[in-house]
Amino acid sequence: MPESKIVTIGSQKGGVGKTTVVLNLGIGLGRMGWKVLLVDGDPQGGLGISCSRAKYHGPGLIEILMGKADKSQAVQELSDSIALCRIGSKAPNEILVYEKKAINGNLGRLIRDIASDFDCALVDTPAGTGTVTRAFLEISDRVVPVINCLAGTVRSMPRFIALTDWVKEKINPDLRLGGVVINMFNEKDPSEERICKYLQSRLHKDFFYNTIIPRDKAFDTAHTRAMPVSLLPEGKGASRHFEALAEEFIRRDAAMARTSPGTHATTTSAMHDEIKATDSSQAFQADPFEGLLSSICCQAGFNALVLADAMGFPISGHNSPTYVDEMAAFAPVLGDSLEKARAILGLDQAESIVLEASGGERLALRMFKMQEETYYLLARCQPGLDAESELELAVEKIKAVLS
Repeated sequence: MPESKIVTIGSQKGGVGKTTVVLNLGIGLGRMGWKVLLVDGDPQGGLGISCSRAKYHGPGLIEILMGKADKSQAVQELSDSIALCRIGSKAPNEILVYEKKAINGNLGRLIRDIASDFDCALVDTPAGTGTVTRAFLEISDRVVPVINCLAGTVRSMPRFIALTDWVKEKINPDLRLGGVVINMFNEKDPSEERICKYLQSRLHKDFFYNTIIPRDKAFDTAHTRAMPVSLLPEGKGASRHFEALAEEFIRRDAAMARTSPGTHATTTSAMHDEIKATDSSQAFQADPFEGLLSSICCQAGFNALVLADAMGFPISGHNSPTYVDEMAAFAPVLGDSLEKARAILGLDQAESIVLEASGGERLALRMFKMQEETYYLLARCQPGLDAESELELAVEKIKAVLS
């Protein structure tokens, strides 16, 4: 059995199913013999609601920190192996007290005290990198970020990793990245599948848990009924994924226990370096294509150009009337349409697609590959321009730089 560990389950972006992961991973660990404390550290109180509405109300962390309750009143047993530590009050003024206690370290000391009676404490944190999340990271042994495979979520991930890296370097050298959980994955969505493969191919093999949690209506039903998905008759299939995640969590924990925080492959510093290298928006700051795209626009007569990678991250842009990020994110959408046209209409050689845009403009996309990687070149132009031919010439110039 492990020594008592505190694990922060966090995310930069809300709506990724973080609370679902805390609850169902905890249930999985409990079934494998661990004594688990589920900590509702988010003032929204989502974890308490998901566990049991009957046990949702009552004193919690906020009341303890205000001297109105003790820990025995805040911790509620859910089963022989699982307990819930409630957040408590939802009053705005008392939530402000909670945040202040997070800053001065009282919240962290309280969690360590409560968690000492358990093998593992899984903490459900607010989305983002605010003071409460930071307070939990400062006293945690592990951090497990949760993401989905949507471009907006992926773009936000480096910011959360940067916080964990900073906390590890400045405050808590024992903090280690347990692995990122991909949640709510829709394998039937080509965009999500592309993003998932893209991330897995570019980041260290230990960065992500091998177990991917699929999107399943059973999780929504379980949340509505305020219970773990494993207790639903229709939730047995969905719960198996969390059983597999719990098994992998235990294996990873054992592997980390055999190495020091400074040598393990999944230290936050190493992962932060990798994710910065992968995030193409970082490369955008030192843009080798800026002059080239400007020259192409002048020679070809394009109003604007954006070069994007397979995930819709901007590599470069020139004279875009909208945010470069927005145009780049739209590129894979057109790319999917182009691929469907190839499959359905038998247009195997089609590489460009042109749409009529507002104000008489046209939107033209050229999809191309370089060293087995997919790229998109998106142009805004006037109706009289032979956009397909000009994009073909432009791609050849860009390939020369990419090579």
